[in-house]
Amino acid sequence: MNAARAQQSRFTIFAATVLAASIGGAACGASGGGYGSETSQQGESVSGAATSSQPTTTQLTHGQNLWLKATFGGEQFFTLLLPQALDLTIGLNQVLLTPRSQRFQAWGVVNDPNCTANPGGGLDVCPPDVAAGDPDAPVEGAPTGIVGIRQYPNPLFDPTQAPSATNSPILVGVACAGCHAGLNAQNPPADPNNPSWANVSLTTGNQYIQIGRIFGANLPPSDPRWQVFNTWAAGTVDTTAIESDGINNPGIITQFFDFPDRPYFSVHQNSVLLNSNGVTSGQAHRAGQGGEDDVGCQLAATRVYFNIGMCAAQCMLPHLTNGPGGTQTPIDLAACAAACPDFVAEQNDVGDMCAFINDAALTPPPSLAHAPGGSQYINKDAAEAGGTVFQANCASCHSNGQGLGSPHNVYSDDLVHVASGFNPMGEPPGDVGTNACRSLTTNWETGRIWAAFSSDELKARGPGYYRDVPLYGIWATAPFFHNNRLGPSSSDPSVAGRVAAFEAAFNQLLNPSTRNEAGSVQTTTVAITVSIGGQAVPIPAGTPVGAFANVNPATGQSLCSDYVENGGHYFGAQLSATDKANLEAFLLTL
Repeated sequence: MNAARAQQSRFTIFAATVLAASIGGAACGASGGGYGSETSQQGESVSGAATSSQPTTTQLTHGQNLWLKATFGGEQFFTLLLPQALDLTIGLNQVLLTPRSQRFQAWGVVNDPNCTANPGGGLDVCPPDVAAGDPDAPVEGAPTGIVGIRQYPNPLFDPTQAPSATNSPILVGVACAGCHAGLNAQNPPADPNNPSWANVSLTTGNQYIQIGRIFGANLPPSDPRWQVFNTWAAGTVDTTAIESDGINNPGIITQFFDFPDRPYFSVHQNSVLLNSNGVTSGQAHRAGQGGEDDVGCQLAATRVYFNIGMCAAQCMLPHLTNGPGGTQTPIDLAACAAACPDFVAEQNDVGDMCAFINDAALTPPPSLAHAPGGSQYINKDAAEAGGTVFQANCASCHSNGQGLGSPHNVYSDDLVHVASGFNPMGEPPGDVGTNACRSLTTNWETGRIWAAFSSDELKARGPGYYRDVPLYGIWATAPFFHNNRLGPSSSDPSVAGRVAAFEAAFNQLLNPSTRNEAGSVQTTTVAITVSIGGQAVPIPAGTPVGAFANVNPATGQSLCSDYVENGGHYFGAQLSATDKANLEAFLLTL
């Protein structure tokens, strides 16, 4: 805590333009069956089933508690380090103090079903949810009224001064569920501000959360950071913003489901088959947009905890390109364990949390056929014909080799493909063609901050790839693409609202002429000034945000000039109108 308070170094103006905390993106392995074996186009082998003992009920319960509540000291980062050392006070307090009946519409967060609105104003009224004597109580804190957002006493609070953003009686931190828990598409609440636990899915991701709006809540539009946060679509976060790779690259929050039916990939570290951190015989699942965290749940989840502030003063800030010293270097896990007790606690607990994630991932994704009123949207005859269209045009990437309709087909092979970026003429063979910026992250490479959290295979492959995401449950997850930019944004989590969002996104997917690709370029809303190469550079309103947010601040070199957010993936555009309609009907059944 004292180290956090003492940390007073300021980032450069440009570095501040890409400042944000990651609240998502963990990739977790699982125990369960794999199907067959194959080789990806990058030469990685896909293995059969991994084996491990089944977790106990006690472990699963403990893991769920950690998922919902544990921050491992991240509250110090959000409440102390960001405003004091990095001159950024994010809007968590505004979120908490927004009337409970308006929170979902304002911020997209999930209200804690155990809590109720405070009739006198202020934080929601919540019963204690951490048992007395629980050894994890210090890292689990207390409820705030929002799932996954936790509060802790602030030992630096000065009671002789009025409470304020810089003198708060509480510290506020974010647990994994703060972003990975979302409203249940198959069982949505009548009022999204008043869900029951039956209306909450703990691991399928919150596609409505407005993380960019939360981070920019206390900034004026004239601040370059506000302009960057304003480009983040609902349900996305730039996981490489604090640990900057110099690119503004928000991506969707990872969903965890159907792990047993997804392939395992053999992974190595330092030329040795990985056999630790929950990985058995080098076998790990792929998750996230580019497969960067293909090292098993425990190691990947630890990387995410660093993202959300664990041991930030001791283990993260000293390794940032845009932090003290100015040179990005890998986090040293042994040195971190010696310097930060929260990291030791996380290492002792993360196995149980991964056991919970893997258990939760046994649950199938939401089914439209089983959602209230969902059957009215399903045309079985058209869907059957659409299955044939899918098999001929989509299954080469979006299938794991199981037959159509098989309960073991997750409609993805989880392989990675070149993400060549926007090309109005279409994609070269083997390319995805969507906005390339998210794929160009370098943080997992040798010598970079997260080198200890990636495999030899990832380092050999390098940046520039996207994986084929599973299409199961696609009816409930529009807009599409890794950045949630294909299709109009929707704030309606009802079954009808999700289907309408899917239909609009599908129309743009297969009819590219209906996309406003030029309009998808995210531009500054007002004139701003940034620092590049030590020089103040005026940026007029209407400038692509990537023109300054994707630039090496020392050299001025552009690191990603792909500004079109909804271009690419034109596969299927040549289909007949009948085939498109049938394909749409088929996808609604997944």
